[in-house]
Amino acid sequence: MKKSIAIIGMSVVFLMMMAAHGAWAADNGTGTVTVDGLVWLKDAGCLSRGSWDQAKSQAASLKSGQCGLTDGSYAGQWRLPTILELSKRYSNHGEFINVQMGDYWSSTGGRTSEYAWVANMEFGYESEMKTWGLGYAWPVRNP
Repeated sequence: MKKSIAIIGMSVVFLMMMAAHGAWAADNGTGTVTVDGLVWLKDAGCLSRGSWDQAKSQAASLKSGQCGLTDGSYAGQWRLPTILELSKRYSNHGEFINVQMGDYWSSTGGRTSEYAWVANMEFGYESEMKTWGLGYAWPVRNP
């Protein structure tokens, strides 16, 4: 009985630590990582650095067979994350590889059509950047 209570107690502590740590993440073994119900490209630096339009295009054309993907995904399933989705990756990117220490484009437009929001993976800030500036694409899709 005491052993069962100790195991339950340790399990509760573990779950509380996981909740405090942040997002739930699981490596799918297919070149993807699922975090909080979204499927992310595991290789965060696979796609080339480019403008916002280039990043959107690269994300939209991503498919299984590229960037280490073996998940059966096809072009049109992938997109750029919103700034909210992307900014969470700064504090929780241990499951990913090749994370670049620079700006990643989000799908969130800025105050005018000349700007879009980026999240910086080196310093953890979000900011607007001119759409012709250079940033990375880190695609995400729904399961």
